[in-house]
Amino acid sequence: MRSPCPLEIFRRVGLSVLLFGAVLTPSRAATTGTVVLNNSVAKVPTPAPGGRQNPHRPFVARAALQQAEVAAELEFEVALKMRNFADLQSQVAAGERIAPAEMAAKYFPLAADYQAVVDWLTSQGFKITRKDDTHLAVFARASVAKIQQVMKVNFAKVSMEGVEYTSAISAPSVPASLSPLLVGVNGLQPHLRARKHLVPAAMKPNSLTNTNPPYLPSQVAQAYQANGLYTAGINGTGQTVAIVIDTFPATADLQQFWTTYHVNQSINNVQFIQVIAGTLPAPSGEESLDVEWSSSIAPGAKVRVYATTDLSNSNLDQAYAQVYNDAVTHPEYGLHQVSLSFGLGETYSTASQVSTDSQYFANLVSAGVTVFASSGDGGSTPGQGAAGDTSGPVQVETPASDPNVIGVGGTSLTLNTSGNESSESAWNLGGGGTSIYFARPTWQTGTGLPAGNTRAVPDVSSVADPDTGAYVTLNGSQVVFGGTSWSSPTWAGFCALLNQSRANVHLPALGLLGPKLYPLLGTSNFRDITTGSNSNQPGVGYNAGVGFDLTTGIGVPNVQGIAQALVGVQTAPPALTTAPAPNATFSVATNATITSYQWQRMPIGTTTWSNLSNGNPYSGVTTATLTITNVTMAMSGDQFRCVMNAGALTSAPSSVLIVDSPLVISTLAGQVLTQGTADGTGTAAQFGYPSGVAVDSSGNIYVADFNNDTIRKITPGGTVTTPYGQPGVIGATNGTGTNATFNTPNGVAIDSANNIYVADSGNSAIRKITPGRVVSTLAGQPGLSGSADGTTKALFNNPQGVAVDSAGNVYVADTTNETIRKITPAGVVSTLAGTAGTVGYADGAGAAAIFNGPSSVAVDSAGNVYVADLYNFVVRKITPGGVVTTPYGQAGMPGRLDGIGTAALFNAPIGVAVDANNNLYITDSQIPPDLTSTSTGNNLVRRVNAAGVVSTIAGAGSTGSADGTGNVAQFYSLQAAAINSAKVVYLADTFNQTIRVGGIMPVVTTQLGSQTVAVGQPVTFSVNATGSGALTYRWFKGSNPISNATSASYTIPATASTDAGVYSVTVTDPFGSTTSSQITLTISQAVPVMPGWGFIVLGALLVMTAAKFLPGTSSTSRPR
Repeated sequence: MRSPCPLEIFRRVGLSVLLFGAVLTPSRAATTGTVVLNNSVAKVPTPAPGGRQNPHRPFVARAALQQAEVAAELEFEVALKMRNFADLQSQVAAGERIAPAEMAAKYFPLAADYQAVVDWLTSQGFKITRKDDTHLAVFARASVAKIQQVMKVNFAKVSMEGVEYTSAISAPSVPASLSPLLVGVNGLQPHLRARKHLVPAAMKPNSLTNTNPPYLPSQVAQAYQANGLYTAGINGTGQTVAIVIDTFPATADLQQFWTTYHVNQSINNVQFIQVIAGTLPAPSGEESLDVEWSSSIAPGAKVRVYATTDLSNSNLDQAYAQVYNDAVTHPEYGLHQVSLSFGLGETYSTASQVSTDSQYFANLVSAGVTVFASSGDGGSTPGQGAAGDTSGPVQVETPASDPNVIGVGGTSLTLNTSGNESSESAWNLGGGGTSIYFARPTWQTGTGLPAGNTRAVPDVSSVADPDTGAYVTLNGSQVVFGGTSWSSPTWAGFCALLNQSRANVHLPALGLLGPKLYPLLGTSNFRDITTGSNSNQPGVGYNAGVGFDLTTGIGVPNVQGIAQALVGVQTAPPALTTAPAPNATFSVATNATITSYQWQRMPIGTTTWSNLSNGNPYSGVTTATLTITNVTMAMSGDQFRCVMNAGALTSAPSSVLIVDSPLVISTLAGQVLTQGTADGTGTAAQFGYPSGVAVDSSGNIYVADFNNDTIRKITPGGTVTTPYGQPGVIGATNGTGTNATFNTPNGVAIDSANNIYVADSGNSAIRKITPGRVVSTLAGQPGLSGSADGTTKALFNNPQGVAVDSAGNVYVADTTNETIRKITPAGVVSTLAGTAGTVGYADGAGAAAIFNGPSSVAVDSAGNVYVADLYNFVVRKITPGGVVTTPYGQAGMPGRLDGIGTAALFNAPIGVAVDANNNLYITDSQIPPDLTSTSTGNNLVRRVNAAGVVSTIAGAGSTGSADGTGNVAQFYSLQAAAINSAKVVYLADTFNQTIRVGGIMPVVTTQLGSQTVAVGQPVTFSVNATGSGALTYRWFKGSNPISNATSASYTIPATASTDAGVYSVTVTDPFGSTTSSQITLTISQAVPVMPGWGFIVLGALLVMTAAKFLPGTSSTSRPR
């Protein structure tokens, strides 16, 4: 489509401006000593009598002002020119950071000039309301009458969008002595104010269980490939996002949003700064979207909200000044990104205002702050009405058009069932085009960019279409919005991730981002958008196409790829291995000139980095590539990094991970997808949603059979009986064996004395079964729900998990109360962590901690309690002192990722168990865990070893019932796990109506080594192995088994030449067999050296000693 010539637009709107780089030349007024600043007002038409007016355009509604209107005060801004502005632009484009002192010395207006302006305003009776420390503007207030008198301005009532403003309709005059110092006078036309770029969606909120729109922050992060940064610990920590807007969001809305959508954020990370005094308007959605989304895309970052009471230009400039001041005076804030979700068409703006804002934005980028602005929601022809108004001329919007700003356009995005991009096109209302004010910066020229000499917009894009829409919480309700107001804070959040990744390797914040992004055009760091258009009027507008276009810029981000490109130093990803002994290699690459490398190691659990030296197991310690040979299990979780140029540059750390062996899964009892009550052996038995499982000291398995209201028993041979409760009989009766009744029992645990504890969920009670089969109520009052602590009066609310420690203390996941409870052997109930009724996420001691659906508990030998915190997607840890931390998973970040600690991701951690070695087993199920769900979730068994490495040891990640090894096995809403002393794992596969059993095939942890011995000498081979259950051994020579060689060691007491050959051993447990590496036994023949001197083994070291003999010494004494 045709692109209009910029000069054509100038003529159309009656302007005679130059492209920014020189401020308008003022014209001399008839009165000597004053200059008229024509650049400070926009033309306002006066309608013909009886003529119709477009309500979306300003017009003079009434020329004569009333007395009260003339007496009313108006705030305005006198803007001064920066010095050496072109030089400043070139410096920041080159990536320079300029300290405030240097800015004052070279670029800010001189203090004397600034004072001259202040003195003139004061002398004329104007009130100074604010001074700018950077001397860019003086903010003043006066009555309309005073402004008319002093500046010779004509005012009228100007109507805009049905609202009448007292606005200037002629340009102001200033003293000729001051005019060379000034950009202009802004704010005399209050009808000229920015519009929010927020578009309400026609759609309503949808289910959160699939990838259909509306979208969540986690879905957009995945679509734009930011999850890899989260996995690497990059979440915006140390960064602050600034939001400039007219009012504050409600704190309750923020907290509700984070809780509802599982975002690990805190209201303590949000600061509210009211820039302009006065009454703030009520939240309308823009401010909520900006804060909710930027804080969720970068959940480790802080947010500072700068409220201006309205979006008038002089108020916004005061906010920009405040942001700059905060950035340079408080570097600890890490205030390196700003989002502006508003704008105004350039043809409606004044040249003075555009130039003034550009100076403020240059200030910000000089301090290392990246500014993002929405490109607009009026397509290529934005009007002055509400978002979605396309009635204007072809134009771009300011501030997105400023070269010191990254203009963010919009797309329409569809996700596939995996949560990745299925299709993406330009959004038809996304702003884009070319500027009438700004020349094209040099970094926006070259290969892949269209011809032209004016600034092109947008620079980048992300999803904006309200027809898909973003979830937003407003006034306590879940609503949906779209627009480039969604795109800008999303990009600001991404920028916080990018800046943290740079800070981690001691690189400065990005600052002016354009020169750094445009070289990535056409690379895998951006996905090119090639379909769609922002045309909304016949014959005008722009189409998306290959390369840069005026609808989506250079495209949508691959955030992790951009981070790697902009950091410039990349460490290879963690080495994932399945067993000890393979090699691991780490490499670094950088754009910098490197004069030295030094690799360092920090063992897991320590905080000290130590230099490595060449020698087993390390090589290449002073090169770009480090190799570790024969990695041991002890190294799992250790971190490695490279220090370059004697410490001037350091790579991000990376880790060696040794993942655990997979489980071999089979079905122990139950009929797949068949609900029933039948006892029997193996598949003859039936269950009704088995939800809890535990193992006693004899190897018997006890099952909480939820829908049958019973406790079932499975012998080691797989025979199922019903010793406790009556199938289908709901109650809370105590008694012996089947005389007792239960109500949807959920969790089950067994102590060292074989007492059984049951989380009797429907009764809100904890039951106890003695070895004598007597059932009693340990704690709680069946039929009553509550949160009271105490003894006989204690109350629970739908407890779902139970565990017991070596001292007999019982721990309860009191799910609906969102707490973890403790019951002493004396029956005293207390709340160990959490506060009843408080839902969310927070670590801390005791009641300061917050949970969201704690569903299972387990306790290790040290008394630490682990909690499956289902709806926070994490596993929590509670120390014996009651301090809650989150060692595994990332709160609010569902996923399927193995790794160390918080680098791992879970989708629905619903069950947790601990083995004798304090390894954790986690059933990672699906949300919601019910039959109506269309989500397959993860349906995995995860294991956390002593090094804190989370490994997936069973499950295909899809729903099914297949047996098999590792990712061949399938589950359907796993609920619970238990482990016996032989490392055999039992699983409650709830919706499959089965109990599954798993174990690892043997792993040879110490392999054999080849040997050479002399004939007649003894030789011993031995291996170390681990597995599930009893291990048996069978030794082989070649392919032939060796008789009676059935232990971990094999000895030949006296070797013969026929013993030479290849040996191996096969280790077997109930779950399979593993064969060691083959080794060679070489038998050396003894050879005579000299008769009577014995034999020396071939290949052995011979040491000979020379001696000096005196004359006459007997030859018999000489050495032979």
